[in-house]
Amino acid sequence: RYHQLGGKSGSKGKSTESPFPDAFPDGPGSSILIVPAEATDQCAQPGDLEVGGAVIMAECGFSDEEAFKVDRYGRLHSSQWSLCVQGDGGDLVLGPCDSCSALFQYDEEEQTISTMEDTG
Repeated sequence: RYHQLGGKSGSKGKSTESPFPDAFPDGPGSSILIVPAEATDQCAQPGDLEVGGAVIMAECGFSDEEAFKVDRYGRLHSSQWSLCVQGDGGDLVLGPCDSCSALFQYDEEEQTISTMEDTG
């Protein structure tokens, strides 16, 4: 399980009205870090910026490369916008953003994220 730490919020002038308004509390345009609940000095980071690249846990430096940008659908974009975090079993990997496994939501009570596939 992972929890999300809030980050910067902003908009690029595009509509921020989300079809999934409760996916993330800070909404579209916000930046988040994915932090394992049991190791808060670590955060999820792309191992390689390519399709199928693992999202690994490493010491968190709180840089833009470690943050993921939330879009209006609940997808978590890497610093390379065309690559999104996807749930793959119990792992996180990078992949195309047009996959259902790239849709995430935040559970505020549990302070965890999960793919929308897992919550349906």
